[in-house]
Amino acid sequence: MQPSTGVRTIRAMPPVPAPRREILGLSPSGFVSLAAVLALLVVVSLPRLRGLALRENEVDARGTVQLLARALASLPPGERDVDLEQVAQRTRLVRALHDAEWLEDGRVLRLHGYLFELCAAPAPLQAAGLALSLARTAPEPSAALAVRAWPWSAGTGRAAFLAHSGALFLHTNEDGRWQGLTHRPALGPEPLEDWRLLP
Repeated sequence: MQPSTGVRTIRAMPPVPAPRREILGLSPSGFVSLAAVLALLVVVSLPRLRGLALRENEVDARGTVQLLARALASLPPGERDVDLEQVAQRTRLVRALHDAEWLEDGRVLRLHGYLFELCAAPAPLQAAGLALSLARTAPEPSAALAVRAWPWSAGTGRAAFLAHSGALFLHTNEDGRWQGLTHRPALGPEPLEDWRLLP
């Protein structure tokens, strides 16, 4: 038996592991993986959501331009020399257009990313509107006026519409030339080139 030297031997304790750092209950690698998945979802979904919003605006514009054209055609011939806001008031459409914004002293309506305005009806549109009114016993169209609709900006829509009584024409406006108050759809006496009659 060896004599005690009075020196105590201290056993080294195993190192205490550092506490795991967690973010939102995830390890750092789990958090990075989750962030990557979310970023991928955003990159894939945003263009689709934008496309859905554009289509929704175009569908809404198509319905609104037809509604305004029917309202115009329902006015007696002597009362059709008005602006678009007066058409909406006289035909009680104002309530349906409660979230609309009237521009240029009531001549232009801005609604859901589109602009609407009365314009001179080109001859092909007058002929189509007259033929449809005879076939469907729709109200007799105004010989002179139509309603056109085009996007407020390239981010709110693409297609342009032209309505006269029951006739509705569409222009794809692929190059985005018609947008905003300064770039209205150009309409002249010539045939409606690149405009397509919708059913």
